[in-house]
Amino acid sequence: ATGGGGGSSFGPAGTAFTTGTGAGDGNVSIQWPCSTGVTLTKTAGAPSTPAAGGTVTYTFQVANTGNVALSQVAVTDPLPGLSAVTCPQSTLAPSAQMACTATYTLTQTDVNAGSVQNTAAVTGQPPVGLGLSAPSAQDSETLSLLSPVPSMPFAGLLTLMMLLGGTAIWMMRGGWAVR
Repeated sequence: ATGGGGGSSFGPAGTAFTTGTGAGDGNVSIQWPCSTGVTLTKTAGAPSTPAAGGTVTYTFQVANTGNVALSQVAVTDPLPGLSAVTCPQSTLAPSAQMACTATYTLTQTDVNAGSVQNTAAVTGQPPVGLGLSAPSAQDSETLSLLSPVPSMPFAGLLTLMMLLGGTAIWMMRGGWAVR
Protein backbone atom coordinates (compact mmCIF):
# COMPACT_ATOMS: atom_id res chain seq x y z
CA ALA A 1 0.00 0.00 0.00
CA THR A 2 1.21 3.47 -0.68
CA GLY A 3 0.18 6.95 0.41
CA GLY A 4 -1.95 9.18 -1.66
CA GLY A 5 -4.54 10.97 0.38
CA GLY A 6 -4.58 8.70 3.39
CA GLY A 7 -7.28 6.34 4.52
CA SER A 8 -7.67 2.83 5.85
CA SER A 9 -8.18 -0.57 4.37
CA PHE A 10 -8.57 -3.92 6.05
CA GLY A 11 -6.69 -7.13 5.33
CA PRO A 12 -7.18 -10.65 6.69
CA ALA A 13 -9.03 -11.10 10.00
CA GLY A 14 -7.28 -9.23 12.77
CA THR A 15 -5.21 -6.88 10.58
CA ALA A 16 -5.56 -3.23 9.68
CA PHE A 17 -3.52 -1.42 7.09
CA THR A 18 -3.44 2.35 7.27
CA THR A 19 -1.95 4.28 4.39
CA GLY A 20 0.06 7.49 4.65
CA THR A 21 -1.55 10.90 4.84
CA GLY A 22 0.33 12.88 2.21
CA ALA A 23 -0.14 12.59 -1.51
CA GLY A 24 2.47 10.17 -2.80
CA ASP A 25 4.47 10.17 0.46
CA GLY A 26 4.86 6.38 0.42
CA ASN A 27 4.31 6.05 4.20
CA VAL A 28 2.49 2.99 5.40
CA SER A 29 1.42 2.16 8.96
CA ILE A 30 0.48 -1.42 9.77
CA GLN A 31 -0.97 -2.62 13.07
CA TRP A 32 -0.54 -6.32 13.48
CA PRO A 33 -2.43 -8.02 14.97
CA CYS A 34 -5.55 -5.97 15.61
CA SER A 35 -7.04 -6.32 19.05
CA THR A 36 -9.98 -5.07 21.03
CA GLY A 37 -10.21 -4.22 24.70
CA VAL A 38 -12.13 -1.98 27.03
CA THR A 39 -11.96 -1.21 30.76
CA LEU A 40 -14.54 0.22 33.14
CA THR A 41 -13.98 1.87 36.51
CA LYS A 42 -17.12 2.77 38.45
CA THR A 43 -16.97 5.21 41.38
CA ALA A 44 -19.65 6.71 43.60
CA GLY A 45 -19.49 10.30 44.75
CA ALA A 46 -20.41 11.24 48.31
CA PRO A 47 -24.16 11.29 48.86
CA SER A 48 -25.77 14.72 49.24
CA THR A 49 -27.06 13.28 52.51
CA PRO A 50 -26.78 9.65 53.69
CA ALA A 51 -30.55 9.46 54.17
CA ALA A 52 -33.52 8.48 52.03
CA GLY A 53 -33.90 11.10 49.29
CA GLY A 54 -30.17 11.89 49.18
CA THR A 55 -28.56 11.77 45.75
CA VAL A 56 -25.39 10.06 44.59
CA THR A 57 -23.55 10.73 41.32
CA TYR A 58 -21.86 7.70 39.82
CA THR A 59 -18.95 8.16 37.40
CA PHE A 60 -18.07 5.43 34.89
CA GLN A 61 -14.55 5.83 33.44
CA VAL A 62 -14.33 3.94 30.12
CA ALA A 63 -11.05 3.31 28.26
CA ASN A 64 -10.39 1.67 24.88
CA THR A 65 -7.36 -0.55 25.54
CA GLY A 66 -7.32 -2.11 22.05
CA ASN A 67 -5.67 -0.85 18.88
CA VAL A 68 -8.86 -0.39 16.83
CA ALA A 69 -11.64 2.17 17.24
CA LEU A 70 -14.80 1.05 19.01
CA SER A 71 -18.28 2.24 18.04
CA GLN A 72 -21.59 1.87 19.86
CA VAL A 73 -19.79 2.15 23.22
CA ALA A 74 -22.45 1.90 25.91
CA VAL A 75 -22.46 1.66 29.71
CA THR A 76 -25.33 -0.18 31.38
CA ASP A 77 -26.15 -0.37 35.08
CA PRO A 78 -29.15 -2.39 36.32
CA LEU A 79 -29.54 -0.51 39.65
CA PRO A 80 -33.29 0.17 39.99
CA GLY A 81 -33.94 3.92 40.19
CA LEU A 82 -30.62 4.92 38.55
CA SER A 83 -30.97 7.63 35.90
CA ALA A 84 -29.90 6.85 32.36
CA VAL A 85 -26.11 6.65 32.02
CA THR A 86 -24.96 9.54 29.83
CA CYS A 87 -21.68 9.47 27.92
CA PRO A 88 -20.15 12.33 25.89
CA GLN A 89 -19.70 10.11 22.82
CA SER A 90 -20.40 6.61 21.55
CA THR A 91 -17.12 6.04 19.68
CA LEU A 92 -13.67 5.62 21.25
CA ALA A 93 -10.39 5.72 19.34
CA PRO A 94 -7.57 3.42 20.47
CA SER A 95 -6.23 4.55 23.89
CA ALA A 96 -9.06 7.10 24.26
CA GLN A 97 -11.03 7.50 27.48
CA MET A 98 -14.30 9.11 28.51
CA ALA A 99 -16.26 9.68 31.71
CA CYS A 100 -19.95 8.80 31.78
CA THR A 101 -22.31 9.72 34.63
CA ALA A 102 -25.62 8.76 36.23
CA THR A 103 -27.52 9.87 39.32
CA TYR A 104 -29.22 7.74 41.97
CA THR A 105 -31.65 8.74 44.72
CA LEU A 106 -31.17 6.80 47.97
CA THR A 107 -34.12 4.84 49.33
CA GLN A 108 -35.00 3.92 52.90
CA THR A 109 -34.09 0.33 52.01
CA ASP A 110 -30.56 1.52 51.10
CA VAL A 111 -30.28 3.42 54.40
CA ASN A 112 -31.51 0.40 56.38
CA ALA A 113 -28.98 -1.83 54.59
CA GLY A 114 -26.19 0.70 55.24
CA SER A 115 -24.89 0.54 51.68
CA VAL A 116 -25.69 0.45 47.97
CA GLN A 117 -23.92 -2.23 45.92
CA ASN A 118 -24.24 -2.92 42.23
CA THR A 119 -22.33 -3.70 39.06
CA ALA A 120 -22.09 -1.79 35.77
CA ALA A 121 -20.95 -3.07 32.37
CA VAL A 122 -19.57 -1.55 29.17
CA THR A 123 -19.57 -2.90 25.63
CA GLY A 124 -18.33 -1.63 22.28
CA GLN A 125 -18.27 -2.78 18.66
CA PRO A 126 -15.05 -3.20 16.65
CA PRO A 127 -14.86 -2.36 12.93
CA VAL A 128 -16.83 -4.75 10.72
CA GLY A 129 -14.84 -7.18 8.60
CA LEU A 130 -11.89 -7.75 10.92
CA GLY A 131 -13.26 -10.88 12.57
CA LEU A 132 -12.77 -9.36 16.03
CA SER A 133 -15.09 -9.99 18.93
CA ALA A 134 -16.81 -7.16 20.78
CA PRO A 135 -15.03 -6.29 24.02
CA SER A 136 -16.81 -5.88 27.32
CA ALA A 137 -15.94 -5.20 30.95
CA GLN A 138 -17.68 -4.71 34.26
CA ASP A 139 -16.96 -3.13 37.63
CA SER A 140 -18.72 -3.18 41.00
CA GLU A 141 -19.01 -0.39 43.53
CA THR A 142 -20.22 -0.47 47.13
CA LEU A 143 -21.25 2.87 48.58
CA SER A 144 -21.26 2.81 52.39
CA LEU A 145 -23.90 4.95 54.05
CA LEU A 146 -22.58 4.35 57.56
CA SER A 147 -20.58 7.05 59.30
CA PRO A 148 -17.13 5.86 60.28
CA VAL A 149 -16.70 5.33 64.03
CA PRO A 150 -13.75 7.32 65.34
CA SER A 151 -11.12 5.26 67.07
CA MET A 152 -10.36 6.03 70.69
CA PRO A 153 -6.83 6.11 72.08
CA PHE A 154 -7.75 4.12 75.23
CA ALA A 155 -7.38 0.35 75.14
CA GLY A 156 -8.94 -0.63 78.50
CA LEU A 157 -12.53 -0.67 79.69
CA LEU A 158 -12.62 3.09 79.93
CA THR A 159 -13.17 4.44 76.42
CA LEU A 160 -14.51 7.94 77.00
CA MET A 161 -14.46 10.24 79.98
CA MET A 162 -15.87 13.72 80.36
CA LEU A 163 -16.27 16.02 83.33
CA LEU A 164 -19.60 17.80 83.38
CA GLY A 165 -20.17 20.08 86.34
CA GLY A 166 -17.88 18.01 88.51
CA THR A 167 -19.62 14.73 87.66
CA ALA A 168 -17.52 12.13 85.89
CA ILE A 169 -19.39 10.35 83.13
CA TRP A 170 -17.74 7.56 81.24
CA MET A 171 -18.73 4.83 78.88
CA MET A 172 -17.63 1.34 79.64
CA ARG A 173 -18.25 -1.57 77.33
CA GLY A 174 -21.86 -2.39 77.86
CA GLY A 175 -23.24 1.04 78.73
CA TRP A 176 -22.90 4.43 80.41
CA ALA A 177 -22.09 4.92 84.08
CA VAL A 178 -22.35 8.04 86.22
CA ARG A 179 -20.24 8.44 89.39
